Amino acid sequence: MRDDSLYRLMDREAADAPPASATDDLRRGRRRLRRRRLGVTAAAACGVLVASIAAYGVGGMTQLTGGPATENDGGSQFEINNSWAPAKQSYSRVRDVVFAHTEYGQNAGTGARPHAPLSPERAWRDAAMADSFGYHSGDPLEESWLANVTWDRTWYEDSNVGTLYVDVFSHRSAGRWSSGWMTECRYRIGSNLFPTCEERTTSERKIVLVGIDRRPHGLWIMVKWKQPDGTLVRAGFSSPRWPQTSPPALTIDDLMKVATDPRLTILGD
Repeated sequence: MRDDSLYRLMDREAADAPPASATDDLRRGRRRLRRRRLGVTAAAACGVLVASIAAYGVGGMTQLTGGPATENDGGSQFEINNSWAPAKQSYSRVRDVVFAHTEYGQNAGTGARPHAPLSPERAWRDAAMADSFGYHSGDPLEESWLANVTWDRTWYEDSNVGTLYVDVFSHRSAGRWSSGWMTECRYRIGSNLFPTCEERTTSERKIVLVGIDRRPHGLWIMVKWKQPDGTLVRAGFSSPRWPQTSPPALTIDDLMKVATDPRLTILGD
């Protein structure tokens, strides 16, 4: 029943690879994925959202069928959308980890450019929104399970803008393509390698894989970690226009702490 096409699509689009030119839109890669999800499903159902790509669904803006939600044995309705408990709870965990280890959502009202485009309170609420996730479509629907979550938000700092992202993949869904997870630093599947790819050790003695691409104008950082239970985590930062003379407040150590935080799991896994 497995089909890796969705995960290859998500992996290909989720990590912002360096653009061909400096005029490329900063967030085109990751935001385009959300628009493409909506476009594909809407076209498939002539305006009715249907969440099935091969054996998998795409969450955040879709449901499994164009008709009424299927009823479970208890008689209550069950459908998969951005209110689905496993997705909501997993996003809340990502939010908690990001706020614990980075300055995202801070500095609003202090005179400094906030690291999120919202007030701290709004950023806290927004960061828990389950807006991009994949799931395995079960039969019956109650047997569907969350496969991955993709979290990304805008990082503002002074006059510079970047993207902070975190991807978490269930060990049940990542088996076929996880062999190179801790050995290769690629912007996306099938693309070029990061010019710098090295192992680093966290303060808790965890060895992570770090990819770095630093240019006069442009910065890409990716940290990968495989948790003991097989969960795959990727935390990163991307900005095609970030100047070399102004390093972001977000550090590689911050991303290492995010990636290795044991709270980053897929709920219901």
